[in-house]
Amino acid sequence: EIEKERAESINKTVEFLKTELKLDELQIIVIRKEIETSSKKIFAVLKNEEISEEDKSKEIEAISEKTDTTINTFLNAEQKEKYKKFVENKRENLNKLKDKRLR
Repeated sequence: EIEKERAESINKTVEFLKTELKLDELQIIVIRKEIETSSKKIFAVLKNEEISEEDKSKEIEAISEKTDTTINTFLNAEQKEKYKKFVENKRENLNKLKDKRLR
């Protein structure tokens, strides 16, 4: 069930980026693979009960930054600008969620 949800989430993200950034076929393949790899790593971190919440957060942030850096290498200047906005929005939404959970 979790795998299915993760696959759907990846598909939605890739579809959104494909449309918003006007990705070509090669970009779609590479970016999908990068997002899938990142997602698996993040899931593994979240499942690891030996790591504190703070360390999990740092680890996930590092994985996300590496993913963004890798994806950026496959984008042109215009796509990079749009991707940067996408990432900023995603981070804002995550921070809002964290704030709600802490209340």
